[in-house]
Amino acid sequence: MSSSRRIAIFGFILSLVTFIGWTVSIIHIITVSTAYTGAAIDLDDANELDASGLEVLGRYAAAVLWINIVGTLFGVAALVIAIRSRESGWLRIPTIVFALLAPVVCFIPSIWMFAAAY
Repeated sequence: MSSSRRIAIFGFILSLVTFIGWTVSIIHIITVSTAYTGAAIDLDDANELDASGLEVLGRYAAAVLWINIVGTLFGVAALVIAIRSRESGWLRIPTIVFALLAPVVCFIPSIWMFAAAY
């Protein structure tokens, strides 16, 4: 197997890990944070969280931020590998799709999380 083919396989695996890992991580954090958002806020008379709730929600938002930064770096690396690989064959298109689909899938939940935190 040529080194170009191995790099193409690595790019595909990187894009797949980015897509699955990024999506699962964002969904998990949003699920865990539901105790501090939505209906939980509406239960209070002032519709605001106390200081400890805001602190916890801020930590979840920081985790989402770091997941987005790392996921973006991995996605860009996978995208560059896919575009630069000449001998990738059938791996090129799925690598590009997964690398571009991950941010689209995670964009709305991330914006919702940051809006809830600040």
